Amino acid sequence: MIAIADHNEISNVELAMKLGAESGLLVIPSVERTTNEGHLLCYLPNHAQLSKFYAGLDTVDKGLPTSRCQQSLFECLSSVQTLGGFGILARLDTGSVDTPLNLSHSVNG
Repeated sequence: MIAIADHNEISNVELAMKLGAESGLLVIPSVERTTNEGHLLCYLPNHAQLSKFYAGLDTVDKGLPTSRCQQSLFECLSSVQTLGGFGILARLDTGSVDTPLNLSHSVNG
């Protein structure tokens, strides 16, 4: 089993899943989304759900190193959960040591 999570891109996932299946390797559909608050590894149950998740997000600077999601980290996590997946926080970006990130938001309400 393996998951390949490109930054803000899913174009390689379907081929990776196909090649994995041909060699007996389960490839979990995933993407690493960059948000203003940080990076979220997003794992979905199948390619269709990953595509639906990805299409539902506003992304600026597609294809550039500055590519990022306009939704918040918590909005991305909520979308992933709605589609039957889960997220893992890869890195927080607070912008400054003098500006702490507010983590008081609850995904479930």
